[in-house]
Amino acid sequence: MGPWSQVGHNVALTVLLDTATSTIIVWSAVLGGIVALGVILGWVTKTGKQSRRWLRQRLSRRPSVPRTRVGIVPKTQVCWWSKANLPHGIPQNQFGFEMQAVVTNLTDAYDLRLVEADIRGIKGTVAWTAITSFLPGKGGVSGAVLPAHVPVDLAVNVVIETSPLAPGPHKARIILMDHLGQRHRSPKVTFNDVRKYQSEGSETASVGKPDLSDPRNRPPSSLPPKRLPRIRRQTGGPIDPL
Repeated sequence: MGPWSQVGHNVALTVLLDTATSTIIVWSAVLGGIVALGVILGWVTKTGKQSRRWLRQRLSRRPSVPRTRVGIVPKTQVCWWSKANLPHGIPQNQFGFEMQAVVTNLTDAYDLRLVEADIRGIKGTVAWTAITSFLPGKGGVSGAVLPAHVPVDLAVNVVIETSPLAPGPHKARIILMDHLGQRHRSPKVTFNDVRKYQSEGSETASVGKPDLSDPRNRPPSSLPPKRLPRIRRQTGGPIDPL
């Protein structure tokens, strides 16, 4: 009984596989014929030619989005975070991060607009952001337009809602999004707690940002200031300007 039942089982399985294979072959042939007929009709008929012409025109009018590249060089002396950077009356769980950087659009023949900012490395939800560019002779301008290969000074503020942050520095990345929807990540930046800039017993202990009018709080410059020539008093002449 055992061998005979095993043989019968193998015959039934073989018949089932043959039937499934034949069904798949038949339906594949039918679908292939339909597709081939549609291609032939679309190529030789007037309606098919009009459809192909409309499709080509449609695709040709759609500009391709370029792959944009932006170089971000943070100014590490002026990257800080604080709760006091924010307006009065804010919720207790909001903290502000500011990064100043030199940003260069490395995409040829395209001007980019930076429209949004984000932060990575600090857990929380972004409440609002602000991007300010500093153009020569114009000061701070809200938003940022980046001409190709022209370095632009930028200040990026990101306010996040999160649990209380531990005092001291925090490392994070700032992400900038351009108007074409592409994102650009900054190098990892150490954001210093601004309290490190304040002297003990200072009256401005509650103020978040350091007082940049104090020379001790200014970032070091690359070149020392030039000495102005001293104007000597003229004597002995017919005209004495002093």
